[in-house]
Amino acid sequence: MSDTGASTGSAALADRVAARATGVGVGLVVFTVLWLVGNRLTSLLWDPPTGPVVAMAGALVTGGVMGWLVGARLVRSVSADSAATVERH
Repeated sequence: MSDTGASTGSAALADRVAARATGVGVGLVVFTVLWLVGNRLTSLLWDPPTGPVVAMAGALVTGGVMGWLVGARLVRSVSADSAATVERH
């Protein structure tokens, strides 16, 4: 394996890890916002502990799904970019 191939592979891996970390960050932001807003709204509809539990469940599911979707989309984007870069060399 040539030296450029090894550096390209490690750079691509670093980009994929960064893409997943960004997806996790987006998921955490979505979770936090939905938890804050959802808890406020559900506490108007239901008494504790039902309101906060419903808000937490909704925030966990939505934040997890968004984190996974954004991370997967960024990984695909990064993988396509790195494949195009390898083909040019």
